[in-house]
Amino acid sequence: MSHSLLNSAPNFDAMFVFGLVLLALSASAVPLNGHPLNLQRARISSGYRRTLDGAYDKLTLWCVVHDRPLPHTLENDLQALNTLLVDHLQFLYDEKYGVSAGRHALLAVQTRMRSVRGRLTESWDSMRSWEMLAPVKLRTPMPYIVLQAMFAFAMVTGFNSTGRAARDWISFGVGLICSFDGLLRPCEWAQLSARKSLMPSSRLQHLVGRGLLTISNGKNRRIFGRIQIAMVDCERVIAWLTWLTAGMASHARLQPGGTATFRRLFKICIQALGLEGLGLTPASLRAGGATWRFASGMDLGHLKWWGRWGSLGTLEHYVQEAAATMVVMELSDVTLQRLEAIRDSSSIFAAPPQRPWSAFFSRHTQRPVRQWTSTVSPKLSARQRQ
Repeated sequence: MSHSLLNSAPNFDAMFVFGLVLLALSASAVPLNGHPLNLQRARISSGYRRTLDGAYDKLTLWCVVHDRPLPHTLENDLQALNTLLVDHLQFLYDEKYGVSAGRHALLAVQTRMRSVRGRLTESWDSMRSWEMLAPVKLRTPMPYIVLQAMFAFAMVTGFNSTGRAARDWISFGVGLICSFDGLLRPCEWAQLSARKSLMPSSRLQHLVGRGLLTISNGKNRRIFGRIQIAMVDCERVIAWLTWLTAGMASHARLQPGGTATFRRLFKICIQALGLEGLGLTPASLRAGGATWRFASGMDLGHLKWWGRWGSLGTLEHYVQEAAATMVVMELSDVTLQRLEAIRDSSSIFAAPPQRPWSAFFSRHTQRPVRQWTSTVSPKLSARQRQ
């Protein structure tokens, strides 16, 4: 009798393990800080929420200083709320704040008081008037000749350097042509890792002939989702990306140091080539790539999909601005000759070397590397800058 009872007794070890599983599952619904996830707040990224919170705090402070009612007390009085916001926008404009300060103030109010969304007509009329009066700031597109010269400078510098400098400059050079061809934002290139890059050399992708890049949490994730796909189809870009990612740890970033390193090297490159007056920034790569593809005959519908723009109207405005800026851009004959000379003398970089990247730099430690470009004079860039 007792033997049968023992056999029918519950397996306490199994129950203990099952209990741990239940605890783990229940804990997974609560963040590590012990506070449950607020889905209403989570609909906006933490960075953007900080921006809106800051704008709302400035609005509240302005109300206190000027003895005006606080915004949340006027949620049921739309006329009074509109009057308050119109006066606040006028204050921001008179005090020379940027247009974004006014826009964020209105968006902050709408985010906190959802019932007033679409009902602040007078406030948004003032905002649109401000936007029309604001000076036009066009994003300067990257001319293709400048891209070629910057890529050559980055590669000459990288392959004639050692250790971390070689790693950063070579990765930066690949990032230049990849961002231009794939219409990537600087932050998108900086976040790419080896496992997020699928090149045609793989058995899965070799029939397509294009490189696929996975973008996580992109700027327009509300429209295209948190996981997006960018593509590159330039043979040189695909070859260099394939070389850079071959044998790389899956979690390793293609650009060590992230966006900060990319921007720093971009600035150094612009200064070295004497192009400070053009107003080029890392964002110019996306603008330049879009302008280049449009000028090469790509229709706007295809370009919209390639660059992951939310609407055709936004893309049309974007291309018009970029093309207009390209038209008025001026490069002196001396500058053009210098850029062309740098491009023409760097044909060795038309394709990556036969040896893998690990022969030139390490992703973990600094060590001497063999010079692949020993036939290229290290003084080339200095001579061209004179």
